Amino acid sequence: MAIWTSAGLAHAEAADAHALTISAPPGHCAFEPAAPENAGLKTGFKPGLQEATQLVALFVPCDALHLAKAGLTTWLPEWVAFEKNAITMPSDDERNTNGTSREAVDTLCRDAQTRHWQIEAQTFEAKTASAHKSLSDQRPVVYFGVVGNDPEVCYMASLTLEGDPAGRNHPMLNVFAFMAVGDTWVYQTVRRRADDASGAQEVLYDAKNGARDFLRGNE
Repeated sequence: MAIWTSAGLAHAEAADAHALTISAPPGHCAFEPAAPENAGLKTGFKPGLQEATQLVALFVPCDALHLAKAGLTTWLPEWVAFEKNAITMPSDDERNTNGTSREAVDTLCRDAQTRHWQIEAQTFEAKTASAHKSLSDQRPVVYFGVVGNDPEVCYMASLTLEGDPAGRNHPMLNVFAFMAVGDTWVYQTVRRRADDASGAQEVLYDAKNGARDFLRGNE
């Protein structure tokens, strides 16, 4: 897969030669983890599905990147990542029975709601507050389950403890948007620091806006 990135736009040639067009979220700049000049900077990014997904584009807040380039920080824990499945979805996959990506995503969302534990709370902020109560060194990841379902997008979330370079743990809120473009699954992750639940709704809002922009750009 060939990747080209700039501060504002990323293009990735997928295995089926379909070019994914990804615009940087507001206030974010493209970041290439493998670039030599970024060798000392840590994002904590890991593939959403080990050995099954490929990173297409990673964006970090421009202000934080400027601090890092000035030598004032080496930790960039907040980002927006786009990944894609290394294996495309076969046309006869049961999740794609009517030939549309929307049907595939809807089926995935229904399956996730019935097969996985869900945090029972009325609002996303309340779900996040509940997750904070369960988060600990002994339980460093709390999964929310499905937290939303827009046309062609299924949203899930988690709260994780992430260590900074000094070894201190910080709560990070992750909102995942599962989408399909043609026969390719695409995953957007919005990750933000979350010392409490006060900014949770904004993270979900950003994830939904980013997913909608991505789908509009890849119609």
